Amino acid sequence: MRFVADEPHIHMARRNPTQQTSNAIYKTLNPHILAAVAILLIAVAVMILRPHLFRSSRWGFDAADIEHNTSLTPAATHQAADSRPRHDDRSIWKKPFRLPSLLTASERDALSSDPGSFLEAHPEEELRLLSGWAMLDPDAAHDWLNTQLDAGSASSVFRGDLIAAMAAGLLGRNDKLEALHEFFRATEDDPRILPKDQGEWILRNALSCAGYAETVENALACIRESSAPSFLAIGFAMGLEEVGTRLAALDYFDATNVPLEIDWHDIRDCVAEDPATVADWSLARHPDMLESVITAWALDRSPEEAAKWLSTSGADPRLLQSVGSQLETLRLHKSRMDRTEESD
Repeated sequence: MRFVADEPHIHMARRNPTQQTSNAIYKTLNPHILAAVAILLIAVAVMILRPHLFRSSRWGFDAADIEHNTSLTPAATHQAADSRPRHDDRSIWKKPFRLPSLLTASERDALSSDPGSFLEAHPEEELRLLSGWAMLDPDAAHDWLNTQLDAGSASSVFRGDLIAAMAAGLLGRNDKLEALHEFFRATEDDPRILPKDQGEWILRNALSCAGYAETVENALACIRESSAPSFLAIGFAMGLEEVGTRLAALDYFDATNVPLEIDWHDIRDCVAEDPATVADWSLARHPDMLESVITAWALDRSPEEAAKWLSTSGADPRLLQSVGSQLETLRLHKSRMDRTEESD
Protein backbone atom coordinates (compact mmCIF):
# COMPACT_ATOMS: atom_id res chain seq x y z
CA MET A 1 0.00 0.00 0.00
CA ARG A 2 2.89 2.32 0.79
CA PHE A 3 4.30 2.11 -2.72
CA VAL A 4 0.96 2.85 -4.36
CA ALA A 5 0.28 5.85 -2.15
CA ASP A 6 3.78 7.35 -2.68
CA GLU A 7 3.73 6.91 -6.53
CA PRO A 8 0.42 8.25 -7.91
CA HIS A 9 1.62 7.97 -11.51
CA ILE A 10 1.33 4.23 -11.19
CA HIS A 11 -2.37 4.65 -10.61
CA MET A 12 -2.58 6.83 -13.71
CA ALA A 13 -0.80 4.23 -15.80
CA ARG A 14 -3.09 1.53 -14.58
CA ARG A 15 -6.19 3.66 -15.11
CA ASN A 16 -5.12 4.80 -18.72
CA PRO A 17 -3.66 1.86 -20.69
CA THR A 18 -4.43 3.64 -24.00
CA GLN A 19 -2.32 6.67 -23.06
CA GLN A 20 0.49 4.40 -21.94
CA THR A 21 0.47 2.65 -25.33
CA SER A 22 0.45 6.00 -27.20
CA ASN A 23 3.43 7.26 -25.24
CA ALA A 24 5.36 4.11 -26.03
CA ILE A 25 4.60 4.40 -29.75
CA TYR A 26 5.60 8.10 -29.78
CA LYS A 27 8.90 7.34 -28.07
CA THR A 28 9.58 4.59 -30.62
CA LEU A 29 8.71 6.63 -33.73
CA ASN A 30 10.11 10.00 -32.63
CA PRO A 31 13.77 9.31 -33.75
CA HIS A 32 12.53 8.01 -37.12
CA ILE A 33 10.41 11.11 -37.69
CA LEU A 34 13.33 13.38 -36.87
CA ALA A 35 15.60 11.44 -39.22
CA ALA A 36 13.06 11.65 -42.05
CA VAL A 37 12.70 15.41 -41.57
CA ALA A 38 16.48 15.83 -41.56
CA ILE A 39 16.82 13.85 -44.80
CA LEU A 40 14.07 15.93 -46.40
CA LEU A 41 15.81 19.18 -45.42
CA ILE A 42 19.14 17.93 -46.80
CA ALA A 43 17.48 16.96 -50.09
CA VAL A 44 15.91 20.42 -50.43
CA ALA A 45 19.27 22.08 -49.68
CA VAL A 46 21.05 19.97 -52.31
CA MET A 47 18.43 20.84 -54.92
CA ILE A 48 18.85 24.55 -54.18
CA LEU A 49 22.65 24.48 -54.14
CA ARG A 50 23.12 21.95 -56.94
CA PRO A 51 23.96 24.51 -59.67
CA HIS A 52 26.67 25.95 -57.45
CA LEU A 53 28.03 22.60 -56.34
CA PHE A 54 28.21 20.82 -59.66
CA ARG A 55 28.47 23.53 -62.30
CA SER A 56 30.70 26.47 -62.93
CA SER A 57 28.41 29.45 -62.39
CA ARG A 58 30.83 31.59 -64.33
CA TRP A 59 31.11 29.75 -67.64
CA GLY A 60 28.73 26.81 -67.48
CA PHE A 61 31.12 23.88 -67.84
CA ASP A 62 30.10 20.68 -66.07
CA ALA A 63 32.59 19.18 -63.65
CA ALA A 64 32.63 16.12 -65.92
CA ASP A 65 33.46 18.32 -68.89
CA ILE A 66 36.38 19.87 -67.04
CA GLU A 67 37.65 16.41 -66.17
CA HIS A 68 37.22 15.05 -69.71
CA ASN A 69 37.84 18.12 -71.81
CA THR A 70 38.51 16.31 -75.08
CA SER A 71 34.84 15.31 -75.26
CA LEU A 72 33.64 18.90 -75.31
CA THR A 73 31.69 19.88 -78.38
CA PRO A 74 32.13 23.60 -78.91
CA ALA A 75 28.54 24.29 -79.93
CA ALA A 76 27.09 22.43 -76.94
CA THR A 77 29.58 24.15 -74.65
CA HIS A 78 28.51 27.57 -75.86
CA GLN A 79 24.82 26.75 -75.53
CA ALA A 80 25.45 25.96 -71.88
CA ALA A 81 27.35 29.22 -71.44
CA ASP A 82 24.66 31.27 -73.20
CA SER A 83 21.91 29.95 -70.92
CA ARG A 84 23.28 32.03 -68.03
CA PRO A 85 24.16 35.71 -67.72
CA ARG A 86 27.67 36.61 -68.78
CA HIS A 87 30.10 38.15 -66.34
CA ASP A 88 32.34 41.15 -66.84
CA ASP A 89 34.62 40.23 -63.95
CA ARG A 90 37.81 38.79 -65.43
CA SER A 91 39.80 38.84 -62.20
CA ILE A 92 39.65 35.04 -62.05
CA TRP A 93 40.05 33.03 -65.23
CA LYS A 94 39.50 29.30 -65.24
CA LYS A 95 40.54 26.81 -67.88
CA PRO A 96 37.59 24.99 -69.44
CA PHE A 97 39.76 22.00 -70.29
CA ARG A 98 42.96 20.32 -69.28
CA LEU A 99 46.12 20.86 -71.26
CA PRO A 100 49.15 18.56 -71.55
CA SER A 101 52.38 19.15 -69.67
CA LEU A 102 55.12 20.98 -71.52
CA LEU A 103 57.78 18.43 -70.59
CA THR A 104 57.95 14.82 -69.50
CA ALA A 105 60.02 13.87 -66.46
CA SER A 106 62.79 12.42 -68.64
CA GLU A 107 62.87 15.58 -70.78
CA ARG A 108 63.21 17.70 -67.67
CA ASP A 109 66.17 15.60 -66.57
CA ALA A 110 67.82 15.85 -69.99
CA LEU A 111 67.36 19.62 -70.17
CA SER A 112 68.87 19.94 -66.71
CA SER A 113 72.04 18.06 -67.70
CA ASP A 114 72.94 18.72 -71.37
CA PRO A 115 70.17 20.79 -72.95
CA GLY A 116 72.00 21.91 -76.09
CA SER A 117 72.84 18.38 -77.17
CA PHE A 118 69.34 17.21 -76.30
CA LEU A 119 67.78 19.83 -78.56
CA GLU A 120 70.10 18.92 -81.43
CA ALA A 121 69.22 15.24 -81.01
CA HIS A 122 65.48 15.97 -81.30
CA PRO A 123 65.04 18.52 -84.11
CA GLU A 124 61.38 17.60 -84.59
CA GLU A 125 60.66 18.71 -81.00
CA GLU A 126 63.20 21.53 -80.87
CA LEU A 127 60.72 24.37 -80.42
CA ARG A 128 58.78 22.68 -77.62
CA LEU A 129 61.99 21.64 -75.88
CA LEU A 130 63.34 25.19 -76.16
CA SER A 131 60.18 26.39 -74.42
CA GLY A 132 60.78 23.86 -71.68
CA TRP A 133 64.41 24.89 -71.34
CA ALA A 134 63.42 28.58 -71.13
CA MET A 135 60.99 27.70 -68.36
CA LEU A 136 63.66 25.83 -66.39
CA ASP A 137 66.72 28.03 -67.05
CA PRO A 138 65.90 31.22 -68.99
CA ASP A 139 69.45 32.63 -68.98
CA ALA A 140 71.02 29.50 -70.44
CA ALA A 141 68.24 29.13 -73.00
CA HIS A 142 68.65 32.77 -74.05
CA ASP A 143 72.40 32.28 -74.50
CA TRP A 144 71.72 29.29 -76.76
CA LEU A 145 69.14 31.30 -78.70
CA ASN A 146 71.70 34.06 -79.27
CA THR A 147 74.14 31.56 -80.76
CA GLN A 148 71.42 30.46 -83.19
CA LEU A 149 70.65 34.05 -84.16
CA ASP A 150 74.34 34.87 -84.57
CA ALA A 151 74.91 31.86 -86.80
CA GLY A 152 72.66 33.35 -89.44
CA SER A 153 72.08 29.99 -91.08
CA ALA A 154 68.45 29.69 -90.01
CA SER A 155 65.73 31.26 -92.12
CA SER A 156 63.94 34.34 -90.86
CA VAL A 157 60.81 32.24 -90.37
CA PHE A 158 62.63 29.73 -88.19
CA ARG A 159 64.31 32.53 -86.20
CA GLY A 160 60.85 33.90 -85.51
CA ASP A 161 59.73 30.44 -84.38
CA LEU A 162 62.70 30.18 -82.02
CA ILE A 163 61.92 33.56 -80.48
CA ALA A 164 58.26 32.61 -80.01
CA ALA A 165 59.21 29.29 -78.41
CA MET A 166 61.59 31.05 -76.03
CA ALA A 167 58.91 33.55 -75.03
CA ALA A 168 56.33 30.78 -74.58
CA GLY A 169 58.61 29.00 -72.14
CA LEU A 170 59.01 32.19 -70.12
CA LEU A 171 55.24 32.16 -69.63
CA GLY A 172 55.83 29.10 -67.47
CA ARG A 173 57.95 31.03 -64.98
CA ASN A 174 56.40 31.86 -61.63
CA ASP A 175 57.81 35.39 -61.62
CA LYS A 176 54.86 37.63 -62.58
CA LEU A 177 56.11 37.71 -66.18
CA GLU A 178 59.34 39.49 -65.24
CA ALA A 179 61.49 37.15 -67.35
CA LEU A 180 59.17 37.63 -70.32
CA HIS A 181 59.28 41.42 -70.10
CA GLU A 182 63.06 41.31 -69.76
CA PHE A 183 63.24 39.14 -72.88
CA PHE A 184 61.07 41.61 -74.79
CA ARG A 185 63.37 44.46 -73.78
CA ALA A 186 66.42 42.47 -74.86
CA THR A 187 64.97 41.73 -78.30
CA GLU A 188 63.59 45.21 -78.93
CA ASP A 189 65.19 46.71 -82.05
CA ASP A 190 67.53 43.72 -82.36
CA PRO A 191 68.79 43.89 -85.98
CA ARG A 192 68.89 40.10 -86.15
CA ILE A 193 65.14 39.93 -85.59
CA LEU A 194 62.63 41.04 -88.19
CA PRO A 195 60.19 43.77 -87.11
CA LYS A 196 57.28 41.36 -87.60
CA ASP A 197 58.77 39.14 -84.88
CA GLN A 198 58.93 41.94 -82.31
CA GLY A 199 56.40 43.56 -80.00
CA GLU A 200 52.83 42.24 -80.08
CA TRP A 201 53.72 39.70 -82.75
CA ILE A 202 56.24 38.00 -80.47
CA LEU A 203 53.55 37.70 -77.82
CA ARG A 204 50.91 36.39 -80.23
CA ASN A 205 53.31 33.81 -81.66
CA ALA A 206 54.41 32.90 -78.13
CA LEU A 207 50.80 32.40 -77.05
CA SER A 208 50.25 30.07 -80.00
CA CYS A 209 52.97 27.87 -78.43
CA ALA A 210 51.64 28.20 -74.88
CA GLY A 211 48.89 25.57 -74.82
CA TYR A 212 50.40 23.67 -71.90
CA ALA A 213 49.49 23.24 -68.27
CA GLU A 214 52.56 25.15 -67.07
CA THR A 215 52.16 28.16 -69.37
CA VAL A 216 48.41 28.67 -69.76
CA GLU A 217 47.79 30.73 -66.61
CA ASN A 218 50.27 33.44 -67.60
CA ALA A 219 49.08 33.20 -71.20
CA LEU A 220 45.55 34.03 -70.06
CA ALA A 221 46.90 36.85 -67.91
CA CYS A 222 48.64 38.36 -70.95
CA ILE A 223 45.41 38.18 -72.94
CA ARG A 224 43.44 39.72 -70.10
CA GLU A 225 45.83 42.65 -69.68
CA SER A 226 46.39 43.33 -73.37
CA SER A 227 44.93 46.24 -75.30
CA ALA A 228 44.27 43.78 -78.16
CA PRO A 229 42.77 40.71 -76.42
CA SER A 230 41.04 39.37 -79.54
CA PHE A 231 44.30 39.34 -81.49
CA LEU A 232 46.06 37.39 -78.74
CA ALA A 233 43.17 35.10 -77.80
CA ILE A 234 42.76 33.85 -81.38
CA GLY A 235 46.51 33.27 -81.58
CA PHE A 236 46.40 31.20 -78.40
CA ALA A 237 43.35 29.18 -79.48
CA MET A 238 44.70 28.37 -82.94
CA GLY A 239 47.93 27.07 -81.42
CA LEU A 240 46.14 24.27 -79.55
CA GLU A 241 46.58 20.78 -80.91
CA GLU A 242 43.08 19.51 -81.70
CA VAL A 243 40.48 21.30 -83.81
CA GLY A 244 37.68 20.69 -81.31
CA THR A 245 39.81 22.12 -78.50
CA ARG A 246 40.64 25.22 -80.57
CA LEU A 247 36.98 25.91 -81.23
CA ALA A 248 36.07 25.23 -77.60
CA ALA A 249 38.73 27.77 -76.61
CA LEU A 250 37.16 30.37 -78.90
CA ASP A 251 33.80 29.69 -77.25
CA TYR A 252 35.47 29.99 -73.85
CA PHE A 253 36.91 33.40 -74.65
CA ASP A 254 33.58 34.54 -76.04
CA ALA A 255 31.81 33.34 -72.88
CA THR A 256 34.26 35.35 -70.76
CA ASN A 257 33.51 38.52 -72.71
CA VAL A 258 36.71 38.75 -74.73
CA PRO A 259 35.47 40.65 -77.80
CA LEU A 260 36.59 38.20 -80.46
CA GLU A 261 36.82 39.34 -84.07
CA ILE A 262 37.11 35.99 -85.82
CA ASP A 263 37.98 36.10 -89.49
CA TRP A 264 37.46 33.26 -91.92
CA HIS A 265 41.23 32.99 -92.38
CA ASP A 266 41.66 32.36 -88.64
CA ILE A 267 39.92 28.99 -88.93
CA ARG A 268 41.01 28.03 -92.45
CA ASP A 269 43.53 25.46 -91.21
CA CYS A 270 40.88 23.95 -88.93
CA VAL A 271 38.65 23.32 -91.94
CA ALA A 272 41.45 21.51 -93.73
CA GLU A 273 41.98 19.23 -90.70
CA ASP A 274 38.42 18.52 -89.53
CA PRO A 275 35.75 20.13 -91.72
CA ALA A 276 32.75 18.43 -90.11
CA THR A 277 33.62 19.73 -86.65
CA VAL A 278 34.15 23.25 -87.98
CA ALA A 279 30.88 23.09 -89.92
CA ASP A 280 28.97 22.05 -86.78
CA TRP A 281 30.57 24.90 -84.85
CA SER A 282 29.99 27.45 -87.59
CA LEU A 283 26.32 26.50 -87.93
CA ALA A 284 25.78 27.03 -84.20
CA ARG A 285 28.10 29.95 -83.58
CA HIS A 286 29.06 31.73 -86.80
CA PRO A 287 26.52 31.03 -89.54
CA ASP A 288 28.03 33.91 -91.51
CA MET A 289 31.09 31.72 -92.08
CA LEU A 290 29.24 28.52 -92.94
CA GLU A 291 29.19 29.07 -96.69
CA SER A 292 32.97 29.55 -96.73
CA VAL A 293 33.45 26.49 -94.53
CA ILE A 294 31.34 24.25 -96.79
CA THR A 295 33.00 25.55 -99.95
CA ALA A 296 36.47 24.96 -98.51
CA TRP A 297 35.38 21.49 -97.37
CA ALA A 298 34.33 20.68 -100.93
CA LEU A 299 37.63 21.97 -102.32
CA ASP A 300 39.86 20.31 -99.71
CA ARG A 301 38.07 16.99 -99.38
CA SER A 302 34.95 16.01 -101.27
CA PRO A 303 31.91 17.91 -102.60
CA GLU A 304 29.82 14.80 -101.85
CA GLU A 305 30.86 14.80 -98.17
CA ALA A 306 30.07 18.49 -97.82
CA ALA A 307 26.72 18.12 -99.59
CA LYS A 308 25.74 15.17 -97.37
CA TRP A 309 26.51 17.14 -94.21
CA LEU A 310 24.63 20.16 -95.53
CA SER A 311 21.52 18.14 -96.40
CA THR A 312 21.15 16.92 -92.80
CA SER A 313 22.35 20.07 -91.03
CA GLY A 314 19.08 21.93 -90.69
CA ALA A 315 20.70 25.05 -92.13
CA ASP A 316 18.74 27.94 -93.62
CA PRO A 317 17.05 26.78 -96.86
CA ARG A 318 18.41 29.82 -98.68
CA LEU A 319 21.91 28.77 -97.70
CA LEU A 320 21.17 25.22 -98.81
CA GLN A 321 20.19 26.50 -102.24
CA SER A 322 23.14 28.87 -102.58
CA VAL A 323 25.83 26.50 -101.35
CA GLY A 324 24.20 23.47 -102.95
CA SER A 325 24.57 24.92 -106.43
CA GLN A 326 28.21 25.75 -105.72
CA LEU A 327 28.86 22.22 -104.50
CA GLU A 328 27.32 20.74 -107.64
CA THR A 329 29.54 22.96 -109.79
CA LEU A 330 32.60 21.91 -107.81
CA ARG A 331 31.60 18.25 -108.03
CA LEU A 332 31.28 18.42 -111.83
CA HIS A 333 34.58 20.28 -112.13
CA LYS A 334 36.35 17.73 -109.94
CA SER A 335 34.84 14.89 -111.95
CA ARG A 336 36.12 16.39 -115.21
CA MET A 337 39.57 16.88 -113.70
CA ASP A 338 39.65 13.26 -112.54
CA ARG A 339 38.69 11.99 -116.00
CA THR A 340 41.38 14.17 -117.57
CA GLU A 341 44.03 12.75 -115.25
CA GLU A 342 42.91 9.20 -116.02
CA SER A 343 43.12 9.79 -119.78
CA ASP A 344 46.62 11.21 -119.44
